[in-house]
Amino acid sequence: MTTENRYSHSKIYKLFDITTGVFYIGSSALKRIDQSLGIHIKASKHDNKKNMKIYQYFTTEKLCSEDTKIEIIEEIAVNNKQELLKIENDYIIKEINNPLCVNTYRAFVSLEQKRQELKEYTEEYKEYFKEKGHEYRIKNKETLAEKGKIYRETHTNERKKWSDQYYQKNADKIKEYQKQYIIENGEKINQKRKEKITCECGKTLSKWDISKHIKSQFHKYFVEHGCQRPLVAGQVKCECGTNVTIKTKPRHEKSDLHKRLLGLIPR
Repeated sequence: MTTENRYSHSKIYKLFDITTGVFYIGSSALKRIDQSLGIHIKASKHDNKKNMKIYQYFTTEKLCSEDTKIEIIEEIAVNNKQELLKIENDYIIKEINNPLCVNTYRAFVSLEQKRQELKEYTEEYKEYFKEKGHEYRIKNKETLAEKGKIYRETHTNERKKWSDQYYQKNADKIKEYQKQYIIENGEKINQKRKEKITCECGKTLSKWDISKHIKSQFHKYFVEHGCQRPLVAGQVKCECGTNVTIKTKPRHEKSDLHKRLLGLIPR
């Protein structure tokens, strides 16, 4: 036994006031059109729907009066609600600019239309969203920083995996971007490399090397013991802050590590 499609006897209807001509276009899959009128009467009594344009005019009292009528515009056989709403929407669009029409919303909006309208809306209010986002980040700076820290600590493996996959997929693009950035910002980069800061452990180094330095044995020793690691017999402190022996100092001064710590070459 096959089940009858409930949308096989659908209707597009007009709810209207015979004295003023004000009307509303709707659709229904109910067998009797008067059932649709009953649904409107019930909806007009709900507090959350009383402010809708249709029920500001078609109040419960108006809907129950003899001046309000409902008539079928077209009877159609469709397969589902979406198809019914598309046809209803065609009727609404034809009348949407009519001052007597109280339809305020389209009955159907396709996914493509939604995406396009969202894109246009975002573009139109881009500066507004940018300003609001900036204000939010300033107001919630500490909260966002703490959430970010927790996320990074709890998703280390996932973030590394995503980062590796992204780099492999976009290696050429990333290299080209880095190359172009260095060309356009060479002077600025060189100035940054020359900037020096003194770490809490007493070591002076380039800002660019601070993250690597924090992981070094020299810094870890200071954090653990509260003082600098003592020099081993025969060691001296290089101007870059590294402990080296007198014998290896000349070779060290030619090394990339020495030059990097002094900001003479990129990291």
